[in-house]
Amino acid sequence: MTHNFCLNLKETLNEEAVASKVLTAALVIGILLFYAFLPMPVHAVEKKLGAKQQSSSEKNGIGDNGDVVAKVNGFEITQEALKAKMLRMLATRQSENAGAEVDAEALRKDALNKLIIQELAYQRAKTEGVKVGRDELDTAVAEIKEKVGEEKYRETLEKRQMTEEGLREELEKNLMVKHIFEKEVSSLVTISEEEVKKEYENIKNEFSEPEKVLVADFVLFMDEDDKSALDKAADLIRRIKNYSGKNVLDLPSDGSFVVRELDVNKNKQAELYAEAKKLSEGEVSGLIRTPDSFHILKLLKYSPEVNAQFSQVRGFIEKRVRARKQQKKMAEWEAELKKNAVIEIVETGKNGK
Repeated sequence: MTHNFCLNLKETLNEEAVASKVLTAALVIGILLFYAFLPMPVHAVEKKLGAKQQSSSEKNGIGDNGDVVAKVNGFEITQEALKAKMLRMLATRQSENAGAEVDAEALRKDALNKLIIQELAYQRAKTEGVKVGRDELDTAVAEIKEKVGEEKYRETLEKRQMTEEGLREELEKNLMVKHIFEKEVSSLVTISEEEVKKEYENIKNEFSEPEKVLVADFVLFMDEDDKSALDKAADLIRRIKNYSGKNVLDLPSDGSFVVRELDVNKNKQAELYAEAKKLSEGEVSGLIRTPDSFHILKLLKYSPEVNAQFSQVRGFIEKRVRARKQQKKMAEWEAELKKNAVIEIVETGKNGK
């Protein structure tokens, strides 16, 4: 017997960048009708995959669709199922990271492992008596039709030579796996308030933005003994205020000053920081003397320091912690599923339990 599932364990729910993709209810609707709705056309994906291998049959075992590549407790996984999984995974990865190099052998190994886990999960669901009601199947089919449209839905069924009854059978398998996952993995993941608070303390800097004091800093070449220096500084202040160009940094210099854009640091430029803080955006300062130079400032932009409070990011952090713990629980569950299973990797001639 063979099972050609369109469900992808650990391929969706990228809730946070730190967390691997894990199984949720969205799996049932997001990746359906096999690889008919890939982010890129199948032929394009095949071309990318083919570019990374010497020949389909020699290096990656993508040959005749009817070939059996693995057996899981006697149930067969075919080349067709493996190729479809590889194509889906490759298309997803390319859509997330366009142009990234593809290790076809690693992709193949990962895809085959996922198919094995899916089969084991389905077998576990049957053993545990997991059932899917007619109403749940009706809802899943209705959501697919709403997502892709009635016309595309019918075209895809015809293209894949699949009846709606056949699709319902696949959806039933997918839903059974989803339910057993929820029962044995996701429902057992608990998050305490202490865990969430501890995570917040560890990463709270990620939710803060430092104060920004951006100025146009005019540095003057002045001799403090020059009696005309103050008059020159006052004239420059007038020029800055009256400058009609879009960017005051483009104000032409007569050789008596240079201008730079400066993000003032309150520790490194304490005097300038203190004076800049007195200004409103667009306002020009008077002459400022520091221990080694003279300055005139125009405040270009000011934004205060922002620190997100725990209450503001609690939900985000809880999802992050849950995803990480669920990923760990998922790995343990997969290992447990494989522990007493008879798994035969046919194309390599290797057997394992």
